[in-house]
Amino acid sequence: MTLNPKSKGALVTAAFTVFGAIGWFLSPDPAAAWPEALMYGLLMVQTWFSLPLFFSLSDPKDKRQMAVDALLAVAYAFLAWCIQNPYLFYFAWTVFFNLTLLKYVMLVGRFQHQRLLRRKLVANVLGTAMGILIVTLFVVMPEQPWQYLGLAIFGGACVHYLLIRPLYDAREHV
Repeated sequence: MTLNPKSKGALVTAAFTVFGAIGWFLSPDPAAAWPEALMYGLLMVQTWFSLPLFFSLSDPKDKRQMAVDALLAVAYAFLAWCIQNPYLFYFAWTVFFNLTLLKYVMLVGRFQHQRLLRRKLVANVLGTAMGILIVTLFVVMPEQPWQYLGLAIFGGACVHYLLIRPLYDAREHV
């Protein structure tokens, strides 16, 4: 049985959300890990909107995309496991967003909705840049709680891409 894009997106997002909940609750100190858990939760909100749209617009038989999607599933699980450690979480965040860049760069020139693809690439470059910034700040000044800056930046990006200038509406990008 083949699921429609919306159902498939919901199922995949639910599975990744369970990964995040497990990662958070298995943390040595779940109360201290709330900033990373919230970041992961915001990522799940973005994922909830992104997956159905891209599932509906992408070729489901593209082997390269399937391979990158498998790597992204592993990256989601790794990111969820890293909720317990802010340093490792932002490293995993950077790896995750680099994989998303690989996924969408592979669609350049082969994807019908180039405007949507450009916006998605910009959003993911910013996600990667934020991860690099927070990792760098943790290395340079490890005693500071940089995860709050990451949460503020990504929270602002979520407001922008979901409410102010919605990214996940295909009608906007035709």
